[in-house]
Amino acid sequence: MNIDLNAILNDAVKDMPIANIIVIGKTGVGKSSLINSVFRGDFAKTGVGKPVTDNIKVIKKPGVPLQIIDTQGLEVADYEKTKSNIENYINQHNNSDQSENYVHLAWLCINDTGKRYEAAELDIAKYLISKGVPVIVVLTKTNAFKNNEFADEVKKAFKNYSHAVCSTRALSEVIYDEDDEDEVIGVRKVKGIDELIQLSYEVIPEVQKKAFSNALSVKNKKALDIKKDQASKEVLAATALAAAAAATPVPFSDAFTLVPIQVGMIAKISYTFGMDVSKATLTTMVTSLIGAGGAVYVGRAIVTGVLKMIPGIGSVVGGAISATTASVITKTLGDTYVLVLYKLAAESKSGEIDFEMAAKLLKSKVSF
Repeated sequence: MNIDLNAILNDAVKDMPIANIIVIGKTGVGKSSLINSVFRGDFAKTGVGKPVTDNIKVIKKPGVPLQIIDTQGLEVADYEKTKSNIENYINQHNNSDQSENYVHLAWLCINDTGKRYEAAELDIAKYLISKGVPVIVVLTKTNAFKNNEFADEVKKAFKNYSHAVCSTRALSEVIYDEDDEDEVIGVRKVKGIDELIQLSYEVIPEVQKKAFSNALSVKNKKALDIKKDQASKEVLAATALAAAAAATPVPFSDAFTLVPIQVGMIAKISYTFGMDVSKATLTTMVTSLIGAGGAVYVGRAIVTGVLKMIPGIGSVVGGAISATTASVITKTLGDTYVLVLYKLAAESKSGEIDFEMAAKLLKSKVSF
């Protein structure tokens, strides 16, 4: 019996959700820098913006399950027009039958260095909250992360109209001596991005958490932790499926019946860590992991390899795979792969993960 890898992979990643985040703020507030600090692949620079109105566009990038609804400025002169366009967009999409079209989260960006918020910004926050859209007020270009009176003022003003206020600095900044422009006296590092990621993950709907995790840049420690946490959920789900599949002991000769569960788990973990599923990289990665052809012996190879990693389990050659053994095998395989990806992501200089290398490392660890 052969295993149809493409069918397994297509089933594993079909109907994956999309996360939609509306980013609101005045021109020059630093929205693009913020977006690119949080999400992978210079999202705001390389994404394609589709104009919706003359001051709202939707930015998306192939292979990333994220849409940024970008408002083009929130200036006082254009406020009524901008507000009307935002309201129309929310009403149109959040009242549809398809939750994937909803606006799932709002970042309301205010320049910290300006030390001023507008009544218009407070008004927008009130409207979004009234529509059930979680709002995070993001203070951008922050210099003082302690004893910041403006931040305290914003927290009081937006207390009932936001889930949190988060101070951020999306770009590092070199500080020069006032009297000698060539003398560097310090560097302000990127800061507050991890907190923004965590706050966003907490309030974005559960269904969109997987998409949000995929879109996050591995350059941020909190993003790695979230990817690991989300991937661990996939491992637990696959472990339960494997146990159910082996509720009636599976003959070792038929071990391949566990492969769809385990390959699907590998695909979903890869997706969670940021694999671009639009480029058929899943097939390449999984093929390099278990070999081309998907022959009947693949199931036994996986089981035999993983068994070597589990003290006390031993060999089941000639015997059968019980529900307990099937679940332990699947969980060990999944946990090992999560750790491999986490390590590669943490060590990545480019901000990208080499998934083919991940497959080779996993293969070497389970020895099949």
